[in-house]
Amino acid sequence: MTKQKRNLVNEVGPQPARVTLRPAVPADAAAIGAVFDAAVRAGWTYLGELVVEPMFAPQDWDELVADHLPPNLLLVAVDEAEGVVGYVAAHPEDGELFRRHSPARAASRQAALVRSEGAGAGAMMV
Repeated sequence: MTKQKRNLVNEVGPQPARVTLRPAVPADAAAIGAVFDAAVRAGWTYLGELVVEPMFAPQDWDELVADHLPPNLLLVAVDEAEGVVGYVAAHPEDGELFRRHSPARAASRQAALVRSEGAGAGAMMV
């Protein structure tokens, strides 16, 4: 008997949602806040009931976007079906990430994005 070789690339299956990275725009502010709130609820459970209410006001997210115009950087990960599912902010003069958040449900998509994009901006979403 000969084993039949299978090429995983050619197998048909459910297509993962496509996630892209792009610079944030002012219209993303509320969605960035929602991502932060979801990440807090999922990851900061040690805060108990404090995680139920948003930690920041809508204008705080507007300021975050405004504060990250070039030369600073604010990228959003956008799922074509769900909208903004993660974000990362950086200040190049510091050489460090300023913040990064993504709810647990988006983590596997972001990891896949990083693997497909390689180094560079995509690597910041890990």
